[in-house]
Amino acid sequence: MKAYRAGTISEAVQNAIEAIPDRKHREVAAFLGISPATLSFGMDPSETRPGGLGIAYVDRLCDKWPEAAEQMALHFGARAGGTFQKIDSACPEQAPWQHVACLAKETSEAVAAMSQVEHGGCVHQTRRELLEAREAIDAAIHDLDARPVDLKRGKRA
Repeated sequence: MKAYRAGTISEAVQNAIEAIPDRKHREVAAFLGISPATLSFGMDPSETRPGGLGIAYVDRLCDKWPEAAEQMALHFGARAGGTFQKIDSACPEQAPWQHVACLAKETSEAVAAMSQVEHGGCVHQTRRELLEAREAIDAAIHDLDARPVDLKRGKRA
């Protein structure tokens, strides 16, 4: 493994490739339809050229290996001045309509608790209700975002 300057696209591509379980550079290159030399060039930390892979290659790589996508998300999140936080859901994915009852229950409990704060309601209980509502919303967003994208229509199925 070569030495990379932190935060460079070369480092992000290297981290993405290294994150793929049981990966071999030749296999990754063959999947992308490029030569191993081109893949190596994309990970070159040279100061005289920017490095990296074309965005279409990165997209294909990340589509096949979520581990690689996580590394690229970390890189671009930092570039945008933010962070990437993977959402690990212990619950199985649900259809959007299945979230409706949970969202209605959790948000109504949070609203009821908030309305009682001015009248002596427990702030800690209100916070718990708000966190439960947020967890329900996060789960619904996660499942909505996990739906496959129809690339021809550019919309989620």
